Amino acid sequence: CNVKILSLPRSHCPEAYWVITRRVRGGKYIFPFAYLFISLVHVVEKLFKSVKKEYDVAIAFSGHYNDLSFVANNFIKAKKRIAWLHGALYQYVLTAQGFENLYKKIRNLVVLVDDGQEEVIAYHKKDGFDFNIFKIYNPMSMSEKVLDYKKIDALKKEYGDFVLMVSRLLYPHKDHYTVISAVKLLKEKYGVDR
Repeated sequence: CNVKILSLPRSHCPEAYWVITRRVRGGKYIFPFAYLFISLVHVVEKLFKSVKKEYDVAIAFSGHYNDLSFVANNFIKAKKRIAWLHGALYQYVLTAQGFENLYKKIRNLVVLVDDGQEEVIAYHKKDGFDFNIFKIYNPMSMSEKVLDYKKIDALKKEYGDFVLMVSRLLYPHKDHYTVISAVKLLKEKYGVDR
């Protein structure tokens, strides 16, 4: 796996300027000129910053305008492009039109939750909102962690059996009820208690 780190400032991302349409009086008239100007800057930057080699996959991991623009606007040549959203699709689409435009260029989206997704897709279907969407939970590996069984035993003694779920207490996004139901099912149906 080769890693190449390149930067693209947010100010050099045409889609980031959609905010002008909402926050500036007359922004809908200013935006097209800002978009055109920054798009021309992109053309020049690609001459110096684009990666010449073609890769199998280019992934915009953080969901910010810079990495999405980098992947969506072919600074990296790739057979497939993926936008990995840190949350639900609707959160980004409601935030700004710029995200929607970048997603249309990338088309392959990974989301952490699918809340509101059907509504977003149905509403934007007429606009060519046609994506490959996959839900993948944030991964966490415990295999390399050394467990402190003394602390675990002390916690069990004080609180009884427990399951650790690290997240915000936000329902339905984090869905604590499913985790609790899964633990109950594992214990009752399969006898798993550790």
